Amino acid sequence: MVSPFANPVIYAAESEKGKKHPVFIGDKIILCGDSLKGEKTLIRIGSVISPLNDDEISKTEISLALDNPLLRAGEQDLQIVHKIGFGHPNAQKDELDWRNGPSSNKIRIKLRPKIVGETRVSNKSGSNGLISADMTAKLNTILGTHQKTYILLNELSPDEPCSYRFPATSKNEDTDEVIFPINRIKAGKYLVRIEVDRAETVLEMQDGVYRGPVVSF
Repeated sequence: MVSPFANPVIYAAESEKGKKHPVFIGDKIILCGDSLKGEKTLIRIGSVISPLNDDEISKTEISLALDNPLLRAGEQDLQIVHKIGFGHPNAQKDELDWRNGPSSNKIRIKLRPKIVGETRVSNKSGSNGLISADMTAKLNTILGTHQKTYILLNELSPDEPCSYRFPATSKNEDTDEVIFPINRIKAGKYLVRIEVDRAETVLEMQDGVYRGPVVSF
């Protein structure tokens, strides 16, 4: 029998693919801790609270798919929340009055977005070898209007490569597509990353060298 008043404790949260593997929206993560399973167990990631199924939880481990459509990319807090059921001893679970019980410590987790498909460059103009343009990218997650989003460009050049960082245009609605005004950068090819609330997309690597995604200006 699970003690309804045991305080849950989280020791670590990591990708099921390994401790050093980045965690992406849509991945599965493993939480390790103690007293994680309550009468009714929920998980809070940022402002999103989701119930957990009993088959996902043990006293010391939780296996969780990050597939809630309300989840957003970014660095945010993760916490386990227990509910305590009050009512007749013979009542079914859905007949109980569920009230807030103990909550775990909070740990920081970085949910990284992914770039989907190819980026698009439009409205390109330039002079004196410097290029301005709009770059459009699609992500595998919805971006909220309040989320701080940047593009990070690293030139693919062996000689004094340039790096740039530009904010996205303001958004009037939640969307998975984002536009970045690129202002007066050196013409060339660039590795592309997108940062959402301090969580970056990951570059593709081959033979120990970063290969993509790449955009040309």
